[in-house]
Amino acid sequence: MKTVYSIAVLSFLTAMSAIQGADNMKAFAPAEAGMVRHVLQLPKQEDEAAFKVELIAGKTVQVDEGNRYFFGGKIEAENIKGWGFTRYMVSKLGPASVSRNLASRNFRSMRIHWKITRLDEGDEQDPRFAECLLEIEGWIECDGKPAGLVDAHYLFAEHPASVAAFMELWDTDATSCDVFEEIIDHDRRKFREPIPRFLDPASGFLCVNFIALHPPFRRMGLGREVMRELVRAMADPRIGVVLLDAQPLQHPHRDITLGMSPADDPPEPTG
Repeated sequence: MKTVYSIAVLSFLTAMSAIQGADNMKAFAPAEAGMVRHVLQLPKQEDEAAFKVELIAGKTVQVDEGNRYFFGGKIEAENIKGWGFTRYMVSKLGPASVSRNLASRNFRSMRIHWKITRLDEGDEQDPRFAECLLEIEGWIECDGKPAGLVDAHYLFAEHPASVAAFMELWDTDATSCDVFEEIIDHDRRKFREPIPRFLDPASGFLCVNFIALHPPFRRMGLGREVMRELVRAMADPRIGVVLLDAQPLQHPHRDITLGMSPADDPPEPTG
């Protein structure tokens, strides 16, 4: 059965200043053939940089129910000279891509037993109010049965690309140090694009090292649910970027022992 969905490309864009008066509409040229013009009139704010507008650009197509579809595309911005406004254009969408749900959620319940360990040596006892590096380990339980492990790091620093942040936080753990080396541009002493775009005002990182599932629990949507729960539980307002290690788990950083209970000690790193 075919179901009509609205397929969207999401882009988070800085809000433009409020448009004062009907004459300002002259700044925005009429839509070209095959395009539609939308002008957003926003109330003026004291701190414009603290507000964002979400634009959803897409089209309506027929798709198979149960799978997730999305379009590739680009939202281009240009400054309207003499007006101080920004014009955003979506000239092309597509082709459509699909993330197939091979077996839609066919489990009743999922629970993650968390263990959080602070790795840095900061003076502030409560990491919620300090720069910190936390190791996050989760034992995944599906329908009451041990299903796998999730491992991540939570890192917050006011200036995460600085030498001080590297020495005091990133370099505290071998895995987080490896992440830093992957994302830093040593020549410019900045993170590689597009990471810096997401670090203002939130400058924290949630680095997901792996999600390992026992074979009977794979290909059933559980990994996606684990990722969602990890972000929901651990990505507080200080987190600006969530990184996921896309390496296949045939070569994990740890000797993963599935079926462990939360009371067991976590596996020791292998050589």
